[in-house]
Amino acid sequence: MSLSLSRRLREREGGYPDVRAVGLVAWCGVRGAVSLAAALSIPALLRDGAPFPGRAEIIACTLVVIVVTLIGQGLTLLPLVRHLGLSDADPTELEVRRARQAMLSAGIARLDAFCSEESCPIAVYRLRDAMSDQLASLQSEDEMARTEALRRLAVTGDVRRAVYQAKTDALLVAARPRLGQ
Repeated sequence: MSLSLSRRLREREGGYPDVRAVGLVAWCGVRGAVSLAAALSIPALLRDGAPFPGRAEIIACTLVVIVVTLIGQGLTLLPLVRHLGLSDADPTELEVRRARQAMLSAGIARLDAFCSEESCPIAVYRLRDAMSDQLASLQSEDEMARTEALRRLAVTGDVRRAVYQAKTDALLVAARPRLGQ
């Protein structure tokens, strides 16, 4: 069933396509395929065996028109994309980034609300700081601020792995006498 006929299907599929994107697709559409097919379908010989008059010129003109339109449209493609305000970013990546930002913002807001109602241990504030760094790494337009937030996250991960390794090593040392080693 087509999107125009079923409102439910249209809503599930995200509605109608963006008019700007449709315009871009129309501009980039297949150029010259039908024209070339029509030119090549002209018979090489007439019924009496004589060559079809002007067949080579028709094919040559068709190829020239195809090449000129491809180059012309190719050169105008980037200005058209900019004029239409379209982005080359992957929409899935943008959706994932927005979802992560929304989740982190909600988590931070919940921690703030909880800590205003209850007294929170310092570990909760550290968790909030880590979440704030994650959010800053997603939101920051400033490359330096983003890099700094990512660096803090990397250090936090390194510290957690080092602490985990130290705890594991201590557990293994404590278990050796029991294991008879």
